[in-house]
Amino acid sequence: MESLSPYKIAPRNITTVASAEDASFHGIILSMWDNILGPQIQHAWLVEHKEAVSHDVLNYASGRMLNSSDEPSNKTHNKFFVLAEKGIIVNAVIFSGNNGHEINVYALSLVLPYKELKWYMPIQELCTNRLLTMVYKLRVLFDKDYSTALTEFKSMCINGFVQLLINMGEYRLPPTIDINHTVFAAGQENQLDIAFVRRAIASHLQTCGCSIVIGKNIKEVNMVINTLALFLTPSERQCSCFVLSDCDYQQGLYLQGLVKQSPEGFDTYATLSNNMRSILTSEYPTSLIDITTLEVKQTPLCNEHYARKHLVMTQELQCLWVDSQEELLLVPFTFFQTVEDPETMVRDIMTEIHQLHPGSGVREAHIEQFQRILERKALAMIKYVEEETNKGSEDFKSSMMKRMRQDLNLLVEGDWKIILAVAEKLKPGIYSFVFGDYRQSDEQRREPISQ
Repeated sequence: MESLSPYKIAPRNITTVASAEDASFHGIILSMWDNILGPQIQHAWLVEHKEAVSHDVLNYASGRMLNSSDEPSNKTHNKFFVLAEKGIIVNAVIFSGNNGHEINVYALSLVLPYKELKWYMPIQELCTNRLLTMVYKLRVLFDKDYSTALTEFKSMCINGFVQLLINMGEYRLPPTIDINHTVFAAGQENQLDIAFVRRAIASHLQTCGCSIVIGKNIKEVNMVINTLALFLTPSERQCSCFVLSDCDYQQGLYLQGLVKQSPEGFDTYATLSNNMRSILTSEYPTSLIDITTLEVKQTPLCNEHYARKHLVMTQELQCLWVDSQEELLLVPFTFFQTVEDPETMVRDIMTEIHQLHPGSGVREAHIEQFQRILERKALAMIKYVEEETNKGSEDFKSSMMKRMRQDLNLLVEGDWKIILAVAEKLKPGIYSFVFGDYRQSDEQRREPISQ
């Protein structure tokens, strides 16, 4: 058994970032390996609540993260510890960084109470991705000016991450959706235009289940969120939120809602424009669903999204290094393009749902069966691509694409994109492998089908 560290955290190295009676997390700690003293906590951003974690436990967590780490390298890696004996769980990213004199091993760790393990597991990947992004920026800040790095880091990264965790505690969707709170409930058939709902669901599926719903009425926005959540897995629903009280965009969520023109004069489109860089660097493309104008738009799909994500993130880090925002590329709101591709899958499932009795869970079961059908088609596509390309060792040619779309009955463009998005989640990278260079135009990608 490891002994507790005798060193306390200096008060100047502790910042209170939130206050709550029953918080779902303790805070975030930054630790560094000292060749003489061993693991040392450089700073702790803690939540003030009735079950605050002790300094000894934080030091113990810091030691567990760093004692098993490798020598400094440019690589980052994730660690997840369930320390039931200390009453905590820790999700950390280990990385190398400049301390002003030399390269050291660091750990940026999210510390949560052990009792929140079940609450946290569905959002672990979301939090890990956010921690990785934070680490990339912190390394640049360390290289630029170590003395001011943590002050900038708090305002740039910590505050937003803490707000995300608070929102997940208050507004997170449940794993099971009550169909009575969706547009498929009895008596709700005419609540929203059917054609609009169909476009919204289709776009939602084409962007891997990631959507922003905006509107003037909180109840209507949440109803659409519930409807789209029916087409997510239970774990993905728990990485989604209802309308947030702070009315701001949160990167990495599958579903979230914003209210247009609040009494305080909040401008939804201005907020989204200011967050376009965050939207374009999310895990997947994003659908924008406006229930007041009945518009459905989406950012470029996966093959182009991944390339732009890398470009935007690289440029943002470069500008952080030179301490200038003037070189940032303008990311216009016009990256959201209107959805126009025809599709049949969502049309058919909606027709079938409205023909079923609204009670007894029949409609929910039919939607679950629809999702299984999408997954089976996606698995068939993955297997088809593997066989045609000798498990990826050969290029995927246009003639193969034409034959595959015919064999899998995916000639309709919208259906094709839906199955590709499902396949992308099952086997990351297949979207880009099939579509090829994102700079290729839509006309070029569709050419093999029209010949």
